[in-house]
Amino acid sequence: MFTCFGQEGGNRTPNKEAKIKTETIMDLKIKPKKEVQFYFNDKDQFDNGILEENITEIKVKANVNWQIHVNSSAEYFVDSEGNQIPVNRFSLAKAGEPLVALTYETPNSPIATGIVGDDKKETNTFDLDYFANPGYGYAPGVYSVDLVYTISAQ
Repeated sequence: MFTCFGQEGGNRTPNKEAKIKTETIMDLKIKPKKEVQFYFNDKDQFDNGILEENITEIKVKANVNWQIHVNSSAEYFVDSEGNQIPVNRFSLAKAGEPLVALTYETPNSPIATGIVGDDKKETNTFDLDYFANPGYGYAPGVYSVDLVYTISAQ
């Protein structure tokens, strides 16, 4: 509703406030750069594990400072026979940073943090390294588990 008041000797223009309301927005894009599968077929790989560097690209757009946690959807990697490997035999990290063991349900410490902005900001686009080292205690097979990425405000 606009209200106008007449004033002697001049005009008055009615004013109306304009508002913009924004909500918290965080957009997370996960793009594998190559197949995320580890092939263990020699002694050195079983002894030392396999590191896949820059295997996944992460892009974030957010209007708040943010953090990303990763956990698994189950307690174990499982093969078609029901054999299991604990998820903590798998680790990941922002490329070049110390690896963090995967956990089930309760996310580990954040694998990355960033600031307000789109994916053109340096902190908002990065790669992940993955590391797997199941050891000798598990039967041959193809084991899998889902990774759950969660972005939240800091």
